[in-house]
Amino acid sequence: MHLERIQYPTKSFSHYWQQPHWKTELSKLGHLPEKDEILAFSKYYLQSDDLGESVIKELLPDFSHGELFGFINQAIDKPELAMEYPYTSQLLKECLNFPEWVDADKLEDGAAFARRSGVLGLLVLRNFSLMGGYESSAVNKPLVFTSELKKVAGKRISETTEFWVNVIEENLFKSGTKGIGLILKVRLVHAMARHYILKNPAWNPQAWGLPINAADMMATNLGFSLLFMIGLERLNYKLSTKEEEGFFHLWRFIGHYQGIPSELLPHNRQEAVRLLYIWTMTQPEGDADAIALAQSLLNIPKEPQFSGTKFQKWIIYEANLSFNQFFLSRNSCRNLGLPKSRLPFFPYISKFMVKLLAFKYRNNRIGWVKIAREIQLEIKEKAMKDYGTFGRK
Repeated sequence: MHLERIQYPTKSFSHYWQQPHWKTELSKLGHLPEKDEILAFSKYYLQSDDLGESVIKELLPDFSHGELFGFINQAIDKPELAMEYPYTSQLLKECLNFPEWVDADKLEDGAAFARRSGVLGLLVLRNFSLMGGYESSAVNKPLVFTSELKKVAGKRISETTEFWVNVIEENLFKSGTKGIGLILKVRLVHAMARHYILKNPAWNPQAWGLPINAADMMATNLGFSLLFMIGLERLNYKLSTKEEEGFFHLWRFIGHYQGIPSELLPHNRQEAVRLLYIWTMTQPEGDADAIALAQSLLNIPKEPQFSGTKFQKWIIYEANLSFNQFFLSRNSCRNLGLPKSRLPFFPYISKFMVKLLAFKYRNNRIGWVKIAREIQLEIKEKAMKDYGTFGRK
């Protein structure tokens, strides 16, 4: 099937690869993926998490949405509760038995790096990974069909913040099933959204493929891993080999339990850059929905639920906008309708502060992780206070 969303060579993301730091990343690949390989990747837009969706179809007749997730949480600790539901039992069996390749120490190395990123890690996720992804009109379509465009943007970002901060908790995957529960909840939310979107006759699979498909899930995973890492490097963070290996291992692990095909989960930076290049080189340009999403994300500090004084909200608004300009190209900012920040110096102050922190904690990496983590937890608590926890108002 030819998908209308496949536009090769793209007019949207291709300009990123002309920037110096992205050219450097491409130079390490040896050779660039060619047209045939890039177009062959299109099959993943027609693949999704079949097992996750089977679980949703199996449980919905017996449970409301809220009850369904409560049941899953109980069944993670007591799998025997799901014995009468074969697909649910299969999912739990797969998720509660780690593959042989999983290294718990590497997972913690990656999570520790994410904790060390502090508030800047959250700024990179918001203003580089998330905002940059909005430029693809195709990847945004499931948000339109689930009415997410009408949802308070702060609620969307607070749910993402809550998940991310929780999933990098110290030794999370060594301490029982809590971490698996966090990942499964997101996986089944995606499966439920896909289930209802496909019931909508307006969804056009010939144009967009399946909603929340394997390829777009991979791109999201790369946003949390590769883009996150590169964004922090641009702010003067230095990763050790151990941290980089651990961080890719962590997101390979999370992606595995989210139902992403293993061949779309990179082991290292080179594999990640190659996959990102393939995905970006066919993405259609942003549209009115992309602009609406970008504007809603930008204007979160203006929402009534967002706590703070008028001046504090203005500073946060301008700071986020300055990071958008720092990470995204001028072309992208223009396509997303983002104005110029009146305070463009925030990223440069951040770069200086990171150098100071690196010097201060040069012999105390654990201390750096601890103080940065405290800030992340404070931000998460504020988001939950303003907008509620995941799934609740």
